[in-house]
Amino acid sequence: MNFDIKNVPYENLEKIGVSRKQILSLPLEEQKAMLKGRTTGVMEIEDGTGRKTKAKLSLYPETDGSLGIKVHEVQKKVEIPSELTKKQGEALTQGENVVVQATSKNGIKEDYMYKVDIETNQVMRTRAANIKIPEKLEDVKLDAAQINDLYKGKSVDLVKPDGQVVEVTIDITDLKGYRAKPYEQEKSVRKGNEKVEEKQSVSDDLLKNNEPENKQGRTVKQEIKAKIKAGLILGPVGMLADEVLIKPLENKLKR
Repeated sequence: MNFDIKNVPYENLEKIGVSRKQILSLPLEEQKAMLKGRTTGVMEIEDGTGRKTKAKLSLYPETDGSLGIKVHEVQKKVEIPSELTKKQGEALTQGENVVVQATSKNGIKEDYMYKVDIETNQVMRTRAANIKIPEKLEDVKLDAAQINDLYKGKSVDLVKPDGQVVEVTIDITDLKGYRAKPYEQEKSVRKGNEKVEEKQSVSDDLLKNNEPENKQGRTVKQEIKAKIKAGLILGPVGMLADEVLIKPLENKLKR
């Protein structure tokens, strides 16, 4: 979903103490998020009675084609939606994504993803169908299983070309639409080494144990390992290199 900044209802924003200049002065990343239906960062607004409060703002399409404004006020505590079970509510408060079937305003049952915005304590939700996951994230091409897990609200571990391991998950409260959390260095190295060892094991299995020896008395397997160690042959880690242009996820936020 992409809105045009010229269609932002500035007159309605002024009613809650937010000027056109403030919107146009937002960081570019926030402006882009707002025009895709996601929330801005936390800002100070007026509640209509002269009281100032802090909230995030988002846009949504009205039935007549115009744009409306949603105010996501900062709350003292998380209020779990009634359609969620106790177990699902506990998962939300622990920072997890929750994907369940819910009924939309037009009475249709479909999958929704729920997530607590830790900056406002608001429970955000969006139709799963509105989430668009690109083929690649963090310089790593996603396979079908990883994409499926992300749609289910799960996190996936990605090994980047430099060997760093990042945990990626969909986050409908984030400006990008997802979060990537680096593992500790020790875990990243271990995960990267496991991938290298797995590839090396496959290579070793392809070589026979009774290989002929070369003039130096080494088998073909030993010769290959020696050249990799000396840097004369690119080892398995080099095969992980890939180039990607990360595209932001598109989704529509609903309270």
